[in-house]
Amino acid sequence: MRVALCFLAVLVLHAEVYDGVAVSLGTHAIKTSEIERDIRLTAFLNGSEVILNGAEKRKAADRLIDQMLIRDEMSKARVATSIQSDAVFDRIKLARFHSPTEYRQALQTYGITEPELKAHLAWQLAVLAFVDVRFKANPPFFAWLDTSRKTLRVQYRGAWPQ
Repeated sequence: MRVALCFLAVLVLHAEVYDGVAVSLGTHAIKTSEIERDIRLTAFLNGSEVILNGAEKRKAADRLIDQMLIRDEMSKARVATSIQSDAVFDRIKLARFHSPTEYRQALQTYGITEPELKAHLAWQLAVLAFVDVRFKANPPFFAWLDTSRKTLRVQYRGAWPQ
């Protein structure tokens, strides 16, 4: 009996959190952690509350699907989108936080890291540059995105609102 308890304790101590696939599309997959990170980063940048319900997870999943399509198109088009995001990052910090301590506390409250935030901002700026170079305006971009989404077989795993 003691051996079984020791074995069980070892299994529990070495257990890992399963980060499952939340959405699959073609050869791509979006993990649950990616969806939650997107929600947290978006809420941080918008200065809003982190809401992790089904509807918000679906919105985040849809944003990440769009981002996968954009990444694929960017790699095909080989559009250079070298963007200096440090200035934007610094402006956000100065506009929203009165001290480095307040900024660090906000990162902790939202459950994000500075490298994640910087990468998220850099990506957003790269997308804006890509849209400007490749499509010249938003309407053609959104038309392309809509058409591209229709060609995908997207499978949501879980009971999320449509």
